[in-house]
Amino acid sequence: MSEELRKLIDQTPEVIHFLRSQIPYKPQMPRDSEGSSGGKPKSKPPLNLDAVDAADLELETLAFWAQESGVSWRGRVWRVNGLVRGVLYDDAQPVLDMVAGFGRLFDSGWVAPEPMLGGVQAVRFAHFRLWPELDSLFGRTVDEEQQLPEDGQLSMFGGS
Repeated sequence: MSEELRKLIDQTPEVIHFLRSQIPYKPQMPRDSEGSSGGKPKSKPPLNLDAVDAADLELETLAFWAQESGVSWRGRVWRVNGLVRGVLYDDAQPVLDMVAGFGRLFDSGWVAPEPMLGGVQAVRFAHFRLWPELDSLFGRTVDEEQQLPEDGQLSMFGGS
């Protein structure tokens, strides 16, 4: 368990970097419409919001377990009600500090909380499915048996 978890944690900075590289603005063609029909907006956001959410969830998950495990870190993060919710200003320092802190814990013989592996895997494997390019980055194929919970919701806490 600890080797797989350590590998997932060690990959997190590169995963977040990859996901954030998928965000950039993509220009849209202007439309020749007058006014609004009052229906749903026809324009798409200028960013890949799925990539923003995915990168934020990677950091949120790691920060949750860092807090639970006593790993200290520094840097700027996006917070809601005091809880880490994502990357702020492309600051990689928090995730790098967390990875280093977990590395020190693993080197000292630390045993991770039991639900941690499942929580980190659920988030990561969902991102492998959404961005198959991550496979080439890490040479890993998503385990077909690793499925989303029945309710379709990811849980960084390890339970379904």
